[in-house]
Amino acid sequence: MTGILIYHSLFADELPSRYHTYSQILDSFAVMQNHYSEILKIDTLGYSQRDSVPIFYLKISDNADLDEDEPAVFLCAGAHSEEPLGPEVLLNYASYLVNKYQQEDWSTLWHLRNLEIYVIPFINPEGRLVVEWGNLNWRKNKSDNDSNGVFNIHDGVDLNRNYDIGWEWDTTLAGRTPESLMFKGYAPFTESECRAMAAFAQKYKPIAALDFHSPTYGRGEVVYFPWNFVNGAGYCPDYTMISGICRAYCDHIRTESDTAYYASAYGYVNKAELRTYLYGHYGTVAFTVEVCTTNMPSSPARVDAIVADHVPGLDYFLDRALGAAVTGIIRDSITMEPIEAEVKIPQRTNADIRPRLSRADNGRYHRLMDPGTYTLQIIKTGYRTKTITDVVVAGKNKTNVDILLSPYYPRPPAPELLYPNPRDTIETGLFTFDWSNPPSFNRFLFELATDTAFNNMTLFDSLLNISQFSPTTPIAIGHYYWRVKAHNANGWGPYSATRDFYITAWNDIAASIALPIEYYLYPNYPNPFNISTVISFDLPNRTEVRLACYDITGALISDLINTELPAGRHQITWNGLDFRGNPVASGVYFIKLTVDGYKAVNKMILLK
Repeated sequence: MTGILIYHSLFADELPSRYHTYSQILDSFAVMQNHYSEILKIDTLGYSQRDSVPIFYLKISDNADLDEDEPAVFLCAGAHSEEPLGPEVLLNYASYLVNKYQQEDWSTLWHLRNLEIYVIPFINPEGRLVVEWGNLNWRKNKSDNDSNGVFNIHDGVDLNRNYDIGWEWDTTLAGRTPESLMFKGYAPFTESECRAMAAFAQKYKPIAALDFHSPTYGRGEVVYFPWNFVNGAGYCPDYTMISGICRAYCDHIRTESDTAYYASAYGYVNKAELRTYLYGHYGTVAFTVEVCTTNMPSSPARVDAIVADHVPGLDYFLDRALGAAVTGIIRDSITMEPIEAEVKIPQRTNADIRPRLSRADNGRYHRLMDPGTYTLQIIKTGYRTKTITDVVVAGKNKTNVDILLSPYYPRPPAPELLYPNPRDTIETGLFTFDWSNPPSFNRFLFELATDTAFNNMTLFDSLLNISQFSPTTPIAIGHYYWRVKAHNANGWGPYSATRDFYITAWNDIAASIALPIEYYLYPNYPNPFNISTVISFDLPNRTEVRLACYDITGALISDLINTELPAGRHQITWNGLDFRGNPVASGVYFIKLTVDGYKAVNKMILLK
């Protein structure tokens, strides 16, 4: 077969010693995580097609254990197993970020505070193990193409040709031949690795991504951006912005000769590549980075220099991910639940791209943009389409536009829980739970449990037609959590906030005093809020108290309380004004309670 790369069957070579193995990179990540668990978390996004080798990743962000409302950036490598430079670039950059964090570098702290960075060094882990076993030419995974259970010349799929967009346009002999190292598979997404990457992208909808490769064939020291769709509408609708970002990124990466910078070039939609998939589905600013002029240089000094040369480009890429953009949260105007809805920008769309959707978990949309004036169309089945004109993106700033969509068939909003209050101590097991009546309900679901996940349910009633519940038998002594949601002809609305309370024996009550036993900052209510919100906290003794509001950058908005207060439960209403008395913009804010060594922070969302 001429014109295609064919599998080599002899396992006779060794991976040059400068390169870390799959296990060594995982171990390096584990060592870093053990020292900096607050910003690092190792997890698995899927498994390889044949041998079920984990596709692990390292998440780098403040509060790494949490999925926060922050834009995601993917840093990927290892789709082609004979290209080991990419994983080295990512290992080096992860180490660099950790060192900069340790030094309290301002730029790194800013990136970690405002981004969720996912480092995925081996998209193709089972192929990488084939290389480590001595076949340095192996490129694909080990998919059993001939279904004989034996790993042989007929097996494997090129994972960077097995996504969906562009798959049908790959009509090359190499793409159609199983024995070729560039075999695209028998259909899109036949490979578990590609399905896992797609599911991961669907969940987090990355705003930016880099996929590191090296030139086994073709051009090196070049970065490809989306796209020229010869069989579609031509250049992508974000071409001006995305090509500009790519050129700027390249201008931060020196070539090995040190006489020039990496080149930028558009890629064609004629292979089902990760770059094309991410941009086509999610609008991700996604680049394919061809590192070096060869796929596997052996000199340690040369590899060290190459990976170091990519640090400035990566720093720029994270900076730009936090630059000019339009963003916001889309919610149901009645229930205030987040919505996964299409965000169409007519100036940045054509027939080739898939609908750009907000995140299902938090309703967040985030599109990197050039400065300019745009129109937003928010589209969701079952809701009235909303059009917002004259949305201005200026300079390097993000423009926040939160959206409330009106449903055609509204469900009831979440009830407000009235009694028991949060962390109340109750001296009897027979009392009445009470909550508010939302508009247009016909019944309620009441749930009582001994855990916050409501796995251990104590009481349950879904047929209540009044906003009260009275147990018929005493509730046992213990710590409980309760919540309620309402129903109407259009379905169930969202749950209320969860509240907890204690039931204590009579003699325990008599021996105590009716004062809080610990410091505690309650979630503000309502949240999200439109005009004002109530903030409550407990003090077990008289002490100096500071209650302050900050914006998402950490800037002080207002000192709500800064004085001595007596023991007890205290409440204060914040009406969305800063310390000058000016209304603040819609967005995310943080309320921080500082008292006698105790600190607590809660997130508040203001929607106007």
